[in-house]
Amino acid sequence: YTGAALVLYALWELIGAEKFSRIELAFLREFKNQSASTEDFIDLAVAVSGNASVRPFLEDWVYDMATPPMPNHPDWVVDPVPPTLTATQRASIRRDGSAH
Repeated sequence: YTGAALVLYALWELIGAEKFSRIELAFLREFKNQSASTEDFIDLAVAVSGNASVRPFLEDWVYDMATPPMPNHPDWVVDPVPPTLTATQRASIRRDGSAH
């Protein structure tokens, strides 16, 4: 899954290398011996960057169904990802490809 790496790259593009590095270091210090949630990371990124717009930016990147525009890359194009079949849907499809 490359989505997480893409989110981090988008954040780096938004706030720059220096602030991104400070977030990385703060995250490693804060959660050295424990797990962290996505919300923990977002809270820390907002606090360390000093930029309140980081929250809605990351929430769009993490929770929206469509990939948001990439900062500093107006030519960035993302092909839509087809929806994934659920296990129940996959089970209902015959080997020959037709549905029950």
